[in-house]
This record gives sequence, C-alpha cells and structure tokens, in this order.
Amino acid sequence: MGPIRHQPPETLLQAPQDYFLFHQHLWVYLHRERGLSFNDLTSEQTHEEFVQFCRAYNAGTLERDYYQAAPPAAALEEAKTTKHSWFANMSATEQDQLHSIEAGVRKQTEAEASGGGNRRQQQQQSAPISFPTRQEREERRNNNNNNNN
Repeated sequence: MGPIRHQPPETLLQAPQDYFLFHQHLWVYLHRERGLSFNDLTSEQTHEEFVQFCRAYNAGTLERDYYQAAPPAAALEEAKTTKHSWFANMSATEQDQLHSIEAGVRKQTEAEASGGGNRRQQQQQSAPISFPTRQEREERRNNNNNNNN
C-alpha cells in the first residue's frame, strides 16, 4: 500500500458523511491495521471503526494508497470478507465477462468518488421529465383518428 503519508490530506474525511464513499477503504483498514473482518462487526461497530479510520486518515498516518480514490484491487481481494469462490462452476468466458463487468463498475465508482461522475449533479442538469396533459393527449388522439380517415 506504499509508505506512510506523514501529511494530512487536502480534503478531510467526516464521519458519518463519508462512510459509504470510503467503505472499501474501511474494509482494507480493518483487515490490515486492526486484524478484523468487516462482516464480523455490527453496523454500530463498523461506524465506530470508521471514526477511528477518519482520525488516522485525517492525521496522514496511513499508507499512501488509502488516499487514492479506491484501494488497490489486490488489497481489496486480500480483505475479502468471504471465502466463497464465485468462479467454481464458471467457464473461462464467463469469468472473463464477470471480470470485465467488475472492472467497469470499479472504474465508474472511482470516477464518481473523484467527482467525475456525480449522478445527482448530472440529474440536476438534465431537463425535467414532462408528461402531456389530458388535452394534449386528446388532441393527439383526434389527429391520429383524422389521419387514419
């Protein structure tokens, strides 16, 4: 995960607001730094651990890769909370397709985490959906009837 940063980041984390944005970082932190598995903890415990993670993150005392948009795939795999193998009965083609989907989701998640894919902002910029009024629907129906005659 790289050397310890030894410097606070420009943008500090806030618990609980950043909990879901940094949940993968928390998985890795729990596994590597605390020897815990995310799934072995209650929701209350994970939120308490996230407060501790935020303190360490904001102090700059974590390894470099904790400060990236997403932890490295190898670190996430190492911190996996299940030992189940989803690939047991899959063909090589199916595994390739699944890895492709996983990479796409990871890329989109990283883009959203870095501000490049803010869905809420995109929705606000798009035109609102409008539905025809009853009068407009009746006019269309009448026009269609007239065109068919």
